[in-house]
Amino acid sequence: MTKDVLSAKIRIHLCGRFRVEDLSSQDLTPRSAKAQGLLALLSVQPHHSRARIWLQDKLWSDRAREQGAASLRQALTEIRRSLGDYADIFQSDRRMASLASDRIEVLRSADSEFLEGIDVRDPEFEDWLRLERGRDERVPAKPIVQDQLGFSALRQRFVVTLPQETGSEMERLMSEVFVANVASNLGEQLCVGTEQPTAAQNSNDRISLRANTVFHDGQVILHSVCNAGPANKQVWSGRRVLSAHGAPPINDDRVLQMASEAVGIISEQLSAEARTLRTDLEHDPGVLASIAVQKIFSMRQDEQAEADDLLRRAYEVSPRGTFLAWRVFLRITRLLERHDFCPQTTMDELKQLCAKALELEPMNSLVVSIVAYAKLVVTAEVGEGFELSRRASALNNANPFAWLALCTSNLYLGQVNEAHTYMMRARTIGSASPFKFWWDTGACLTATATGNFDAAASLANSARVMSPNFRPPLRYLVALNLRAGNVEAALDAVGQIRQYEPSFLAEQLTEDGAYPSATLRSAGIVSDAQLRELN
Repeated sequence: MTKDVLSAKIRIHLCGRFRVEDLSSQDLTPRSAKAQGLLALLSVQPHHSRARIWLQDKLWSDRAREQGAASLRQALTEIRRSLGDYADIFQSDRRMASLASDRIEVLRSADSEFLEGIDVRDPEFEDWLRLERGRDERVPAKPIVQDQLGFSALRQRFVVTLPQETGSEMERLMSEVFVANVASNLGEQLCVGTEQPTAAQNSNDRISLRANTVFHDGQVILHSVCNAGPANKQVWSGRRVLSAHGAPPINDDRVLQMASEAVGIISEQLSAEARTLRTDLEHDPGVLASIAVQKIFSMRQDEQAEADDLLRRAYEVSPRGTFLAWRVFLRITRLLERHDFCPQTTMDELKQLCAKALELEPMNSLVVSIVAYAKLVVTAEVGEGFELSRRASALNNANPFAWLALCTSNLYLGQVNEAHTYMMRARTIGSASPFKFWWDTGACLTATATGNFDAAASLANSARVMSPNFRPPLRYLVALNLRAGNVEAALDAVGQIRQYEPSFLAEQLTEDGAYPSATLRSAGIVSDAQLRELN
């Protein structure tokens, strides 16, 4: 190739019929729809780069892993062949595929449909395509107005809170506090707003939350219902019976647990509505965050890559610290899972995300909690992490992430019993959420640190059942089962880890200081020699 060709650009047209051409309009478009779809996927990424596994799951999600990988290799070869003299613009290795950002010109216009007529025939690609087309359809005709807090005034989905209108003053107070607790956590964790009902609202097309309390014979009965959808169908109901001793038990862990459960249900409902072609929701930042959080806790690398993109898009619509904090949390989970970071992810980037999140929302308990957690487990700023964890729990004692941060800070200070107490409270509050496995894993860790190995093994098994893709419980099961003399179960856990980490050796749990098993190393459950016998 000549020097001119090596520096020349190509154009990628995403609207109307998909096509790739050089600056002289020579057609370089690959013939197959899958190869075209792959180039389109890369073209809309911020750095024009994606993990191969993510691309494979978008284009061959209905095939076995090996078959999909083979099809991906064929598509990569076809793209290089179609680009001809410009093939160096497209790069791929064992992990990533990318386009040279300085050598491509991506053209996207609202005048034509995004990827008009493309027929990739994969459900994951079709979901992505629908979201991207909706993105074009909802580009506002006028500039987005910013309110006095700096948040976008773009129309968002709200949850309607229905106050209790009957009963005693204490009964109404209990219900109001419960609903306010749910509203606070929706706002902090997902940036989903709540509002009181108005006559102008369509009662058949909303998510509503109602709570009612009855004081009777020394007991408090709290009942809450969530309705949603065109038929105003009940999607959730929660009930707690508590002892009444003077003031309403508004801070009882079981009440906070039910509030956490309501937040999880509403988040799932928003995600479900977006998936069922409710395109008016697909660019609501709260909906994007709801979908992203579920993908984070899938503990699948491809899903987490999508979550990062969803959170980035939510931040573009509404620059909230919450979205940056979740991106920080995502990076922490990738460390725990030993997933590779994206090429552009560095420690400096993590610190910048933390600093910006705190700058935007210094009084948001979730933001403060996650930043504290990052400073404790990643950046080794233990003093700052401890102070932030104390602030987070003071801001919102119904936030399980606040108790997780306080637990982690106490672990680093060597106060293992206090850490276990805080973690068990986080687990109690979060145990009714869809992500119970996360809280079980944390409690397994602190139970191990305090020497309660039987409880730790039970918690690890619970987490493994709820999330087979999550590796930390498997690491604990290796050591805990070996300590209990159950060598077969320990070997089974080693085998499961090797599905994700083919080169894993059991002795890494205690010998490798860089391996994410610090509590196992300090607990001294089993010897290095015992672990080596498992290989």
